[in-house]
Amino acid sequence: MAQEFKYLFTPITIRHKVAKNRIAITSHAVGFSVFSTPRNIAPSTIDRCIGYYGARAAGGFGLQIVGTMAFAYGGATQAGGWPIVTEEDIREMIPGMRRLAEACHEHDCLVVAQAFHMGKETIGGLAPSGAIGWTQQGFSPTLTFSTFSGAHEMASEEIETVIDQFVWFAKGLKEAGFDGIEMHGGHGYMLQESWTPMDNQRTDKWGQDRMAFGDELINRIRAAVGNEFIIGMRMPWDDFVPVEQGGLGPEGLKAVARHYDGKVDYYSLTEGKFFAHYTYSIPPMWVPLGAWIPGQAELKRVVEKTVVIGTCRIKDPVQAENILADGSADMVAMTRASLADPDLPNKAREGRLDEIRPCIACNQGCIDRVVGGNDSRCLQNPLQGQEYRYGTRIKPAEKRKKVVVVGGGPAGLEAARVAAERGHQVVLFEKETELGGQVTVLAKVPAREEFADVVRWRNNELKRLNVTVKLGLEATPEMVLAEEPDTVIVATGSVPTPPAAMGMDQDNVISVHDVLLGTKPVGQRVLLFDTDGWHKGVSVAEFLADKGKQVEIATQLPTPGMFLGLTHQLGLHMRLQQRKIAYSGMRMLAGIQGNTVTLLNPITMETEIREGVDTLVYSTANKACDELYKTLKDKVKEIHIIGDAFCPRLTYDALVQALDVAILV
Repeated sequence: MAQEFKYLFTPITIRHKVAKNRIAITSHAVGFSVFSTPRNIAPSTIDRCIGYYGARAAGGFGLQIVGTMAFAYGGATQAGGWPIVTEEDIREMIPGMRRLAEACHEHDCLVVAQAFHMGKETIGGLAPSGAIGWTQQGFSPTLTFSTFSGAHEMASEEIETVIDQFVWFAKGLKEAGFDGIEMHGGHGYMLQESWTPMDNQRTDKWGQDRMAFGDELINRIRAAVGNEFIIGMRMPWDDFVPVEQGGLGPEGLKAVARHYDGKVDYYSLTEGKFFAHYTYSIPPMWVPLGAWIPGQAELKRVVEKTVVIGTCRIKDPVQAENILADGSADMVAMTRASLADPDLPNKAREGRLDEIRPCIACNQGCIDRVVGGNDSRCLQNPLQGQEYRYGTRIKPAEKRKKVVVVGGGPAGLEAARVAAERGHQVVLFEKETELGGQVTVLAKVPAREEFADVVRWRNNELKRLNVTVKLGLEATPEMVLAEEPDTVIVATGSVPTPPAAMGMDQDNVISVHDVLLGTKPVGQRVLLFDTDGWHKGVSVAEFLADKGKQVEIATQLPTPGMFLGLTHQLGLHMRLQQRKIAYSGMRMLAGIQGNTVTLLNPITMETEIREGVDTLVYSTANKACDELYKTLKDKVKEIHIIGDAFCPRLTYDALVQALDVAILV
């Protein structure tokens, strides 16, 4: 074991159970779960869930908090819309839960399951027809900040029923062999609402003592499961709500932590209270590494008996070790890092730090996909969630081939890596003098720098796997055929295309790529026309504003960055305001003449004039570069086209497609 990991791999006792190291995975949505009755879930879904968590147990994590089980009084759980309202329903889940517990214990990994009731944060629009349990409901009928609607004030017997559901679930977990249960007291859910003044204005026993709901949960669960079973609590160190508006703030939450100290066995810390606060509790890369650790450390100082798990943007083992060494936490959660590399603990213990695939906090493949109704699949690790199909490792090919990959962007790099992992002889052509394609360009903008890790890690892997990389060579059909390949994978990318408007041939009309590459000058007053709706245009707007330019965004969409996920929206608009970047939605570009830009409102069909525009920058759809593929298609026995060369999309799509193609070569 490397000496710098003195703390990370030291065992820790949680109640009467021992975690073999200090590295935890907190509960997170992946879009597939064992927490449903057999009549509502396919057997393959259970296999998928067990494959996913089993891979991370095998990778060396000491504690996994899985789930979640979300209760809703009167009708349905949040997790899929099937009724889970009785003890019998929960008992039907025990066989699947037992398989999951066994998969974790096989590798000496503790496993705890999270449970919660969403309270007023229940999103009623997702409800199945007639499921009254999906309505916003809580301790008081005050405004819910997720849907800005009122809430049903739960009767005391309804609250008691929710407690019953927690107890039933805890008993089922114990019978299935789980090590414990976690009560979610963050993100504005029912437990957090119980102790928050703005949400709990009751005058009965639940309001006279705002700690009563949590106490009752703990006492009744403990009575049902005995003394050995772990009871954990997810809670924020700061709810980001001013005290004068009914929040608790860091000091109020320290009082909560002191109250439950020793009553619960661990605190898994988080941030915020509302749905919008996901941008802080599951922060994208614009939030600095370990941003909330100092605040969490302040809460830890008032806790004497309960284990404290530090969270938020803990990316690599060295950072994690430092957090433990300075006493900021007892354990560290590396949840998204575990998606990117399930073998992170084992690689760290063995000193293979350069082989750890880093999380870049893009959120494209994990939380943003899940909130959008999809299963998670990590951008950095497209095998994530597919372990039940492909296993936890890329399997060697039955027959070794010579594979030529053309293009060293993210898709080409991933295809070359996977093909080499399968044992093939791989040659990669890249016309530029460095690898990375458009990702290398993207990583130049504010809040997107960590995208460089997509290239850096794969470049290191190609070296480890002895892939032949030919830089500065634009592959011709003759060059490819001269390699005598068995398989060719074309990943030649895409190029920017200007919008269909007048004046696009003017010298002061440039693409976002021109800006970032510095190939063309940019004047003081900039109008950026964005039809992309993702990061590309808005990131360049920030880049230019940081250089002192006066920037306005015009987009034919309702708002800039419209397609960005939940965790990006708050941060984007906050940064636009900080940089004084104006924007106009629902505007089309009619054209430019000299320094005058004409915009068109597609609803009213009225035109707007912007005078004195020094530079018009466009962020529009790219055009696929597929000429090489078309030329070689009938000259090579096996040929594939991937990434932007197939269809210009997100980096996520390119990497997923690259894996899915190369893993079958």
